[in-house]
Amino acid sequence: MAKAAKQLDDEPYTGEVEDPATGELRHVEITGADMYAGMFRAMYDETLIPVLPTALTAIAEGDYGIVEQLVQESVPFVTDQIEGMTASVDCADRLPLLDPASLDPFVEEHPELGSLVYLAAAESGCEEWGVPAVGGDFNTLLEEGDTDVPIILMAGRFDPVTPSKGSQRVADALGKDLLLFPNAGHGAVSSSDCSREIWFEFLDDPSQDPDVSCMDDLEPPAFG
Repeated sequence: MAKAAKQLDDEPYTGEVEDPATGELRHVEITGADMYAGMFRAMYDETLIPVLPTALTAIAEGDYGIVEQLVQESVPFVTDQIEGMTASVDCADRLPLLDPASLDPFVEEHPELGSLVYLAAAESGCEEWGVPAVGGDFNTLLEEGDTDVPIILMAGRFDPVTPSKGSQRVADALGKDLLLFPNAGHGAVSSSDCSREIWFEFLDDPSQDPDVSCMDDLEPPAFG
């Protein structure tokens, strides 16, 4: 990955990308720091995860085909109005959990990861966004017995923004099994026919544990 980042720092990708929402052309310039954030975004798509090693090798050799694809997909990710709503929710919800200033020493030591760190930590922009944090016990972790609402916990092994360790912590506190999908990134619910079947079965009858036997046939991505 470091070689691919250096290649983009030496020869940044530049181009005009059409915004799929407005049709407007947006000029983009992608450097090595942007690439790290792009790889983060790619792990939202389980179809891209298996090709990332090959793609990084290609970038290191000057082939920017995957960069063009990621740029096309990422424009809505950073410009859509739902990103504004997401920022508002994140600032209200997560700001008490992280001091944005605590990120600065890490970024100073690893400047190549700056774009990724600040992209993943919405809290870093909350002061400018102007949405205050919710107080009280809003972020207190629920434990077994705290609620009688039916719960199913589904997570992707390669989720870059909701790490499986965090999902496992929630499952342990609730006394529930975590359904960890070995092929999925972010959004395990829609990552395969198996995950969709489990989800729909749960929605049809939340009082019963769904049949999860189809997970026995799931395997990690065959990395190219």
